[in-house]
Amino acid sequence: MKIQIRFRQLAAFASLSLILSATTASAVTFKVLYAFSGKGNDGKYPQGSLLRDASGNLYGTASQGGRGLQGTVFKLSPDLKLTVLHAFRGSDGSSPSANLIADSAGNLYGTTADGGVRCSFFGCGTVFKLSPGGTHTVLYAFKGNPSDGAKDGSQPFGGLALDGRGNLYGTTESGFLDGNGIVFKIKPNGTERLYHKFQTYLRDGENSVSSVTFDAQGNLFGTTSMGGDNGVGTVFRIAPDKSETLFSLKAAAIPYANVIADQAGNLYGTSIGGGFGCDCGTIYKVSAGFPIETVLYVFKGGTDGQSPRGELVRDAKGDLFGTTSQGSGSGCGGTGCGTIFRLKPDGTFKTLHIFKEETDGGTPDAGLIMDADGNLYGTASSGGPHGSGTIFELTP
Repeated sequence: MKIQIRFRQLAAFASLSLILSATTASAVTFKVLYAFSGKGNDGKYPQGSLLRDASGNLYGTASQGGRGLQGTVFKLSPDLKLTVLHAFRGSDGSSPSANLIADSAGNLYGTTADGGVRCSFFGCGTVFKLSPGGTHTVLYAFKGNPSDGAKDGSQPFGGLALDGRGNLYGTTESGFLDGNGIVFKIKPNGTERLYHKFQTYLRDGENSVSSVTFDAQGNLFGTTSMGGDNGVGTVFRIAPDKSETLFSLKAAAIPYANVIADQAGNLYGTSIGGGFGCDCGTIYKVSAGFPIETVLYVFKGGTDGQSPRGELVRDAKGDLFGTTSQGSGSGCGGTGCGTIFRLKPDGTFKTLHIFKEETDGGTPDAGLIMDADGNLYGTASSGGPHGSGTIFELTP
């Protein structure tokens, strides 16, 4: 009898150990890697996604602050030391709000939404290059109007794409003839060319603030936050011959972020509006070839968050990860400080983290990046110990 009792105790202990082990293995961990000071030279209010190199260094931009008070480009090393690589002064750009990209030589490329040529009070924005040695070059300063024969735009809020010949591509939120914005191409010598102009409101997209990306066939993808058949935004594809294929969103509305693709060519994105109920945003899918739009998840504004502004990231299992810029509480001015979420292919949604303004940061406007081990990295554009934003890591 004592042997049976002892066996049952051991079996129960073993079962409990397995449960505790599984719970520990699946635990989500969140760490603030760096909190921007707001008063020093490091900058404040990071709004773009991060870039990670093979050594584990993280690169990004802060939209304000720094020595020139117009924003910075920074590097955060694995030992959590932050180095300012460039501080903007206005004439060389201002308010960098997008992610950076890098070429094979280690040069960084990005955009500033303001600064450069004084076409307006704040300037119309720039495209810049930053060498590994720290040399900053303005590759192009937007003029805002087709003056001097330039087919120009204004306010490039999104990040860039780089082709095999060293040409850079991006979008402007406004500018050109009717103010709807453009897709631009900049050659290595700094020559700017119109790649696509967004036309009348309902015939085409309008006001793109997203980054752009290429697929293996050389098609360029992006989104517009307005326009299209329903006036609530589009997903566009521009072929190498410059012909455009447009998908007008209907259920999802006002996409700020670019789309990502799976191996079958299906596209996934977020929108800050749409769905039903509180109009709190969606996660959507556009099937390959642009025939069908499917809303995968509708945000409710509770613990799931609302208003996702950043791009999604997808792991090998097909799980989608992203952030919401608002929701989950009354912090950050009453709108809630945002969340990090996961959406599985079967539709299971889970909130992985709810931001706490004074410790974690708040308002994560940008998307996440993922390393080879599945760890996620991102930025919060406000909050943190100094109220100026944070860089964080999450292990899902």
